[in-house]
Amino acid sequence: MILYIRSVDWESENQFFEVDYNETNRKLTLNLYLKNDSDVELVCTKEINLQSIFKSKNFFTLRIKSVAGKTGFGELIDLNNISRSRDELCAQQLIDNTNDYPNVVIYFHNSADEVLVFINSSVKTQYSYQLIDNKPAYLIAQNIYPDLVNVSNIWGARKDMIWQLDPNQSLAYIEAQLDAVTKVLFLMLEQLPDVKAKLIQKFPELADLESELNNTSVFNVKAAADCLMEITKTKTKVRQLQTAYYAVKRQNGAQ
Repeated sequence: MILYIRSVDWESENQFFEVDYNETNRKLTLNLYLKNDSDVELVCTKEINLQSIFKSKNFFTLRIKSVAGKTGFGELIDLNNISRSRDELCAQQLIDNTNDYPNVVIYFHNSADEVLVFINSSVKTQYSYQLIDNKPAYLIAQNIYPDLVNVSNIWGARKDMIWQLDPNQSLAYIEAQLDAVTKVLFLMLEQLPDVKAKLIQKFPELADLESELNNTSVFNVKAAADCLMEITKTKTKVRQLQTAYYAVKRQNGAQ
């Protein structure tokens, strides 16, 4: 493990980390302390088994959170599995600057032993360390492992794709498509009375289900032509974004 920290001047800070690492079992221990005058209080502890969370060429972030006046560590976020909002913001800050990126950043290269840990705080530790020197964690990792640049291109393309997808639109077209398939299925069953009778015999709720689905169908509030346009428009956009994303993956050596 290579440890990067913001400062070792923990005695003059109101908040600092104590960091310990057990190389035998690859356990990273983070203790967060708050100082009030001469009092030093251990606020929270986080133990992370680096072997158990290892993923090749992968970043994780960890933030300190205060909820209802209680300070503690938040969730360990896998930045190669980002979704939207706060997770995305963490990823962008990790790449671009050091003003507000997460309190703790962990990067794995090709093994659990090739790991960089960045503490964006003053640190008390007996483990060897290097200073961040106001450099983004991502650029430091890239300087140590030059092939990380390929992963950054893929990561950026995936983030761009996610940002341009509206979950509400996707849910709307999935509902419309499902209602259309359901309507077609029941129309087919009307032409196959023997099959329908056997299904109702086996699933008596089917008769009531058909009525309920007809009453709650999206086609009751939206014309079929509008639904078709919505499905076509949204699915076309998704395919275009996916095509661009997978092209970047192939260009950068990923399968």
